[in-house]
Amino acid sequence: MGCGAPTSTPSDQNLYATCLIDGPKTDKPLREIIGSLLYASMLSRPDISFATAYLSRFQEKATIHHWNLALKILKYLHSTESLGIRYSSRAQQGVLSYSDASYASSPEDRRSTTGYVVLRQGGAILWNSQRQLTTATSTAESETISCSAATRALVWTSGLLRELGHEVTPLLKVDNTATLALAESHKRHASSKHFQIKIHHIRRHVELGDIKLAYVPSEEQVADILNKPLTKTRFIELRSQLGISEQPIRNEHN
Repeated sequence: MGCGAPTSTPSDQNLYATCLIDGPKTDKPLREIIGSLLYASMLSRPDISFATAYLSRFQEKATIHHWNLALKILKYLHSTESLGIRYSSRAQQGVLSYSDASYASSPEDRRSTTGYVVLRQGGAILWNSQRQLTTATSTAESETISCSAATRALVWTSGLLRELGHEVTPLLKVDNTATLALAESHKRHASSKHFQIKIHHIRRHVELGDIKLAYVPSEEQVADILNKPLTKTRFIELRSQLGISEQPIRNEHN
């Protein structure tokens, strides 16, 4: 099978519509390809995490449209095989993280999608793109769920670094002011009663000094690449923020 014309993104902005189109069922080995894509997305290619995670929802009812999306992701990987995560000793020494949610973005059930990334030495070291288990009833709720998931990841990361002799206080950037207000205030809000556990989880780790929270404008939200389909320009911009760049060619000597 030829690779065809190169492509610069793993999915298009019409991803949701394409995946929901009824079409002929396929007996192609989609499950096997998705397994391989998930492996790559979890280990070294966060730029395909969202497209792969979304595609994996349709394994039981796959059509030719899903097969074509899998081929597009493979074509993207082939077109960008020289890309990889680069870390630099000259980059920031601390731990920086971004969390975001795409509210009610799944058209099939209106659940939101969580995305977060943890950066160290200029490159991503931990990331996640996942449909939320519950249906959030507000943007604040979906963002708080994502923030709580990122908090768990940061507490684990800082604990690991501490064992290696590096004392760090991770900075978590969120673009939702309501989530920040809920995490930093001890006032009870009736509208957030049903997700208070998530709020208390974040607040406790802030008070313990395990993490710091900060606001980031939506246009600078790096985790966008992990929870929604993007334009080509935006995708490439955020991909570079993950530390993904061309890797130097190494000469091998016998």
